[in-house]
Amino acid sequence: MLIYQVLAIIASIALIVEMALAIRFAPKEIRKAYLLPTILQLFSIFILIEQAKLIPYIIPHEIITGFSYFFSLYLTYTAVIAITGVGKKHRILFSVLWSTAAVIFWITSFFA
Repeated sequence: MLIYQVLAIIASIALIVEMALAIRFAPKEIRKAYLLPTILQLFSIFILIEQAKLIPYIIPHEIITGFSYFFSLYLTYTAVIAITGVGKKHRILFSVLWSTAAVIFWITSFFA
């Protein structure tokens, strides 16, 4: 069980770093568009921490599992988009962060 908690912390850190870098590198006009993805990622961190049993369940386990699979698919899709991105910085930096978070979400979805 400890491995899932460590993985959840690693994925949470990866998502937080990704959010901060994405907002930092975005032009000022586009930064407002990052509000919804930021809220989604914060909610996904909450789901991951609950799935890894770092905090007690607030939402029923079945719903948490469903959300966990949803965010696994969402992060996998985003990782593929980042890998096929046009910018070199986007491909190198963000694809690693998204891929790490996606793999950890899949692991905790199936095994935690």
